[in-house]
Amino acid sequence: MTEMALMVWMALIGFAVLGPLWGRVSPFGIGAMAFPAGVAAYALGSLLLLTVDVGFSTVAGLVVASVGGMVVVLVGGRTPGVSAGVMLATIGIVVGACAIGAIILQNVHLTRLTADSVRYLATAGALETAGSLDGVSAWDLRMRHLGAPLMHTGGVVTGRGYLASITALLAASGLATAAWVAWEGFVVWATPTRWRWLLLGATAALLISTNRWLYHAFYVNGHMAIGVLLMVGVGATWVAARRGTWVLLIPAAIAFGALPPWRPEAAVTGAVFLIPLVSVVAIPIALRWALAAPFVATTVLWHGIAYPARAVDGDLGVFGPVYGNLFVAAGIVVLLAVASVARVRRVAIYAPWVMLAGLVAYVALAAAFDPRTLEDTLAATGSNLAVSGLWGLYWWVLPLFIVGALLVIRFRLQSMWTMSIFGYTLALLAFVYLREGPYRVGTGDSGSRMMVHAVFVAIVYVVLAASAALARDDGADEAQVPDAADEIRGGGRSRSRGVA
Repeated sequence: MTEMALMVWMALIGFAVLGPLWGRVSPFGIGAMAFPAGVAAYALGSLLLLTVDVGFSTVAGLVVASVGGMVVVLVGGRTPGVSAGVMLATIGIVVGACAIGAIILQNVHLTRLTADSVRYLATAGALETAGSLDGVSAWDLRMRHLGAPLMHTGGVVTGRGYLASITALLAASGLATAAWVAWEGFVVWATPTRWRWLLLGATAALLISTNRWLYHAFYVNGHMAIGVLLMVGVGATWVAARRGTWVLLIPAAIAFGALPPWRPEAAVTGAVFLIPLVSVVAIPIALRWALAAPFVATTVLWHGIAYPARAVDGDLGVFGPVYGNLFVAAGIVVLLAVASVARVRRVAIYAPWVMLAGLVAYVALAAAFDPRTLEDTLAATGSNLAVSGLWGLYWWVLPLFIVGALLVIRFRLQSMWTMSIFGYTLALLAFVYLREGPYRVGTGDSGSRMMVHAVFVAIVYVVLAASAALARDDGADEAQVPDAADEIRGGGRSRSRGVA
């Protein structure tokens, strides 16, 4: 019963922080994002407690997140144009699903555990017992950071040692969020109903029939959570920019804000997905600052304050894995500062291309000095994605669809997806040099596991591109539709590249 109560509490926190969305976003969209938003808010509240060192516990983290949610409810004001019945029904369905899911998953024993999982749970136990980071191994903080342990501190409260349901509920929420974003695209392009269900059904079948996705849906680790948070961040921002429904930047900002302390590479990963979003002038500059602010703040809290005092001394150099992430946050601040100055703001639109060029240059320079690492990485990654990683057909077909869609399809704000996907592909290669070791063959390889982070974003982009292609075939070629971003810069007819 305790685990069920914790899952329900997180879902209710999610509904609180998403309160301003009612009447502006479909109940399905709000319900889909509620649980991830609650988990993200709990992680942010817990990080604050651990940073100021006033005594952490699972309940205290949830209380801080609840207070934040209530502040959002009060500031958000009255919900326009939505009945209390719809709100209560949506909340009831999601809360009921979380409760039933928690009860079932505590009894069917689907949880997957590895040696890494045991280390995460040791950190979770230390956090809950000591009430601070003082009891956590410096090595575990270095290698695994904070996200997954915080997800399972509630397991110390229940006595089981882990929460059997939290990752699975996040995975289900990720599927629902992906479906909602895809449906918003269907509405944009008036996709016929039969094609909507065919596209959703085919891609969902591809995803849930993939061994690695299913494994990670029940795995005590942080990969699925990062994938869901990125889906919320990119998807909600794209829908917000397409519709001008800027209140959707609330879940996006919370999702990005929760990322930096999740894993060693999480700050870089978050930046790779965030930079293409805050470079789009279709989003007003003040709102771009608001979208990036939580990410920058938590990067400073974790990598600038909480973690350095407990980090391994060798990691504390200016460009090391601790303080080096502060330069990532500073880069985003500089980008937004440039975009805020009228005379030079046009330079900011090229930031995603600069990001890609920087990643290419870094990998190329590193490979020039150490080609063997790159060769071993490419060989191992190819083997894992083709056969050894148990990804099935997923990475056989998805890259072909992504590249094909990029070559033949254009739709507004497309670069929010494509720049993120290609940037993350390059970042995966950069990580092998940052961690000073190649990927290896096997299902437990970290490179293969980190592919889970991009699974939702990649497959939703393919669905959106297919929907845009159907619209073009019906004579509604979006390349001829004026893009708000192009109008802002006086570009006349839209090029529909998305980066404006």
